[in-house]
Amino acid sequence: MRPTIAISTVLVALLLLPACETGGGKTDAPGPAETRQVTVVSYRSWKQTVGVDLMGRLLSRSHTEYAYSSPTSGTPSSASTISETPVAIGAAKVEEVRALVLGSGFLDLENAYGAPEGERHYPYRIIVKFDGGDRKEVLFRSNPTHEAKPEAFAKLEAFLLGLDGD
Repeated sequence: MRPTIAISTVLVALLLLPACETGGGKTDAPGPAETRQVTVVSYRSWKQTVGVDLMGRLLSRSHTEYAYSSPTSGTPSSASTISETPVAIGAAKVEEVRALVLGSGFLDLENAYGAPEGERHYPYRIIVKFDGGDRKEVLFRSNPTHEAKPEAFAKLEAFLLGLDGD
């Protein structure tokens, strides 16, 4: 009978431990977004890539050009990626990127949206890296028969695609 009581006590303690740490479910302790610095934000789609190194204040871009063997083909016969020379961005733009990442709701998004895995789609991905190695990655699988991009994803995507150097 004693082992059962000991196991029950341990289980109850483990269940209550998170509530004790957070003061009954609510916490004033800062979360990862408030305590860690955003260091890199990158956007990748099937056609283009934008990378923003916030610590080095650099913006890099590349895009892929596809060739088709016939005008009616939906499958490319070849692809070539063209990378632009990275350009410097100013401190104000760095802070704009950080503010959008932290204030848009992007960090609250799920890991994936859109078409289910394995179904035909065009992939769009945004990755936010923090100092210390943590990261937040959101994948949107574009397919017209499934949900639209989440607003926070679309906002950050549009900003990154429109970002230019100083």
